[in-house]
Amino acid sequence: MYVYYYLHTSGVEDLKYPWDSCEIYVNASGDDVVIWCHPRLARDLAKAILSKTTRNRKALNSSGVPNIIGLGQCIAEVFTTEWYNFDFCSMWTFTQTGEIGDLVLTPDFSKLFTKKQFYTKKNAHIHGDPAIYIAAKLLQVQLARVSKCMEGVLYAQLRVCEARRGKIVTGEEAAYAYKAF
Repeated sequence: MYVYYYLHTSGVEDLKYPWDSCEIYVNASGDDVVIWCHPRLARDLAKAILSKTTRNRKALNSSGVPNIIGLGQCIAEVFTTEWYNFDFCSMWTFTQTGEIGDLVLTPDFSKLFTKKQFYTKKNAHIHGDPAIYIAAKLLQVQLARVSKCMEGVLYAQLRVCEARRGKIVTGEEAAYAYKAF
């Protein structure tokens, strides 16, 4: 992983062998990375990453050549936050107690209602029946454990749509529709 390259070549003694360290944990997916480290390492870690990456993909050096640093990643900013306060792969995190066992990782709430709203053959059954669409969204919100309030709103909307439709959406229909998201 490129993050380990940055850490290993940082010149910071405590970061020299990050893969063996108990003070650093890296979670990466594509270009999305979260690194947990001991607070005393945070500033050196941020400096190491920024020294091995560029801030602007289109930046040119004095010879007019693209200014590629390190492995060529463009990292606009490194954020240092509390261990539980981060976004990762369109997921939000929070804790109510500050304890690690209480950490909740949940999908970005706004994306639950904006993602895959366009028509495809795979989701035609959702766009043709509002009750099935709402049932799929309700299942999505329930699985993400985002908001009991939103679950209640969707449940009420589902009951209205089912009444207009003349039949209840089955669990199988909701699960099939959910897979289309």
